Amino acid sequence: MLPQAHLLIKFAALIINPTCFNIGRLLKWSFILPDNNPRPMTDYPEKNCEIDRLVRHPKLVAATLAGEKTQQRRDGLYAYPGETFVLEEVVFVVTSVERQRIGDMTDADAHAEGYPSLAMYKDLILKMHSGMEWNPDGLVWVHNFKRQ
Repeated sequence: MLPQAHLLIKFAALIINPTCFNIGRLLKWSFILPDNNPRPMTDYPEKNCEIDRLVRHPKLVAATLAGEKTQQRRDGLYAYPGETFVLEEVVFVVTSVERQRIGDMTDADAHAEGYPSLAMYKDLILKMHSGMEWNPDGLVWVHNFKRQ
């Protein structure tokens, strides 16, 4: 892609959502491999948002501080492995980032997100995002982290 086109796309996305834009959703980009095999990524696209927006809801901040939350799924890339973020003066490090179909999420994943079950996670996500439908083929970025 030409650099000028890349800047134009970023500018258009910024106008649509100036707080945290998602170029991937705007263009329906996909980073799933053709054989549908999950593999660790070493080359990541440009971040869609800053790491300080990764965990923001007060209940999820509390769960992270208590060690009950070690993952955050987002439709955009918020951090690269090795980056750190701070919650109430406690430093956390992103240990890995991977692409996942939301339909491949398990109860264990929901627990790592700070929820007691996948059913509760799904219910709360759909309530938080009015008009959203649960698309099992929808792609998310899974950010794994731990206290540093």
